[in-house]
Amino acid sequence: MSEARAELDRAVRRYLELKPARGVAPEDLVDALSVTAPVTFQAGEVLCAQGGTAHALFFLLEGAVDVYRRDRRGEPRQISRVVAPAFLGHVALLDHAPRSATCVCETEVRVLSLDQVSCDRLVVEASARGAALRRVLSASLCRHLERANDQVRTLLAVAPVAAGG
Repeated sequence: MSEARAELDRAVRRYLELKPARGVAPEDLVDALSVTAPVTFQAGEVLCAQGGTAHALFFLLEGAVDVYRRDRRGEPRQISRVVAPAFLGHVALLDHAPRSATCVCETEVRVLSLDQVSCDRLVVEASARGAALRRVLSASLCRHLERANDQVRTLLAVAPVAAGG
């Protein structure tokens, strides 16, 4: 096994420990992600910008990325920090919508960048690696929805009751 593949295998196994996706064999996800090579970004570099076109999704192998959204005044507000291993940028890639946030490297990061064409091909592929990618991305989207629901519940719990309502 090459050093790059061994590194990917370790990152995938760690990812699946932290964020389980039922029915995903680590080796199948490694196969899906091995179609690309690691790319290094320096601290302060932008992986993707809010409103931009999605050309790739990222699997964060090393490092940390800060996620920002512009508020109604147009000011960037940090909404989270993502630490390796993790997927980034997959929502816009899957629904072909503009990027919903800006991702800035907090540290030097190493990512696998899976381009739109390769991702589209893999998610429809009738193979174990295609199924692994579909399941992992679906599980990630479900976690996004769970967090959004939690935030709505929190907002509703602290929101003042309108007069007459």
